[in-house]
Amino acid sequence: MIPVRHTNRPFPLHPLGRTAGIKTVKEFDIKVKALRCKVLVFRDAVELRRSWRKLFGDDLGAGFDGAVQDLSTLVENFAIPGKVVRRREVDRNFFAFMALHAGNLGLDVLAHEATHAALAYVRRLGTRNVWREQPGCGSNEEALAYPVGIITYRLVEGLRRAGLLP
Repeated sequence: MIPVRHTNRPFPLHPLGRTAGIKTVKEFDIKVKALRCKVLVFRDAVELRRSWRKLFGDDLGAGFDGAVQDLSTLVENFAIPGKVVRRREVDRNFFAFMALHAGNLGLDVLAHEATHAALAYVRRLGTRNVWREQPGCGSNEEALAYPVGIITYRLVEGLRRAGLLP
């Protein structure tokens, strides 16, 4: 997990970014209510996979055009015999970290990664999600659909401002 106190810095200046030798093409944040998703765009798929492996220890493998990391983790405490205390540690400012590469910024990739980010947002909010129970919906689809729409829109908007989309 990226340390909470450092996430407001531009990522190449972030201690983890410096040590991993991360080189981004563009970087911006997507804001949903009070939380943000850090978006890094890499030059190509090779740089994306190399950087992801250094940052998170995961090998994305060939064929990945993007990835999202939920910036929370479940901590289990076994200090009390016979009892497991579980709590979720979260980054106070960011709900997810998204990595894309400039070689493929198609709407299919953006919508796909925005859905992963929206799932991280929904998990983070839990019962505080204002779209959780919409009248007439019949299910909790709105709890996911609204964040997907907002994140996709802001992702496209951010990429346009960065000059990566027409």
